[in-house]
Amino acid sequence: MVSARVNGHEVVDVPRRGYNVVALDGRDGYVLWGDNFDTFKSPAESRRMAERIATLPTGTIVIAGVKTDGGGQLTAEGVAALRSIGGQQDLQRTLWLAHALIGIKGAPPGSAVEASGPGT
Repeated sequence: MVSARVNGHEVVDVPRRGYNVVALDGRDGYVLWGDNFDTFKSPAESRRMAERIATLPTGTIVIAGVKTDGGGQLTAEGVAALRSIGGQQDLQRTLWLAHALIGIKGAPPGSAVEASGPGT
């Protein structure tokens, strides 16, 4: 299960397998977009996630969480995108690991609030 609430409102419409990502304006918390990237199934989805995150301006708040599995086809580009928002974990070629992070675009790797591991 993946859930992200902003001001009491759920912003992940329908959580799906892989990374569920929500981008918020860094000034006012307005939801810019939310998207799902099935990085378990397809390396193209990992690249698409990297491309979406790359378009965000510095200072954007980003929430990312894995439902079911996100590491099966996660690529180096996907990991780099998560690191560009302050993430540090690398779930490439892993199975069934949870991963959640809240970071800021342009922050150094390791600066996000982040957790990963087996279970939920």
